[in-house]
Amino acid sequence: MDSQQEASPPPYIRMAPRPEAPPPSYSIPLSLRRCSGGSTKLFHLGVQANEPLYTVSIGHSSTHMTLHAGPSKEGLILAEVNRESIYLHNARYDTIKVFSTGFEAGYTRCQRTQYEKTVAYLMGKPGSFISSPRDVLVTEGDLGTEEFECRDSRGVEVQELDSNASGCKLVRLESEGPGGGKGGRRDKRHPGETSDGKEVVAVWTFSRSHFKFKVLGSGARDLGGEFALVALMTALDLVCLNQPGDIH
Repeated sequence: MDSQQEASPPPYIRMAPRPEAPPPSYSIPLSLRRCSGGSTKLFHLGVQANEPLYTVSIGHSSTHMTLHAGPSKEGLILAEVNRESIYLHNARYDTIKVFSTGFEAGYTRCQRTQYEKTVAYLMGKPGSFISSPRDVLVTEGDLGTEEFECRDSRGVEVQELDSNASGCKLVRLESEGPGGGKGGRRDKRHPGETSDGKEVVAVWTFSRSHFKFKVLGSGARDLGGEFALVALMTALDLVCLNQPGDIH
């Protein structure tokens, strides 16, 4: 194992778009699932199991993952995850990047003419590795600086997505849940709210052969498509890079 180093994530510097770049747009579905077929290194996502809309490719070393638009790796790159080799407060972190869209007509291989719109960092708690019960997601760039937390869950939000699979939820730490922040026991609290009264903005489930994902609450209403991509890449990162072999 690499020696652990105390280091902070690099400062976020937004890369300016080319003058001729059209305005970016995002319209990924709020609910996605893994499509039939594929492998541990290459598979598809869609609303229906037999209709691939996106392609997920993972590097041979399982330290890099890319989301492409369309049913092949030739599609425009929408987002990517990189496993960093340095540590922050004794815990490793991953970098999630979301790129602008609309540079080219149709889906063609991206030659890095896109520019980064959002950068997020997924970090384990101090003294732990990523994929501990509570991992911290920090967004920067166009989404602004905000903290979210990934929590293991068997709550109603996860059960509604898939009652037979393990699940996680992404919690917006600065936002009260739809029940007014009252929280409480699982059978008493308002759907979309955690036991400590925070808002659930995304959930995902996974098993040996399935993956389902859904954006909820302000994640679907207010935070926009860029956040949906960050949340999706967070889920795929925890399932595919941090728990290899759990989805294939």
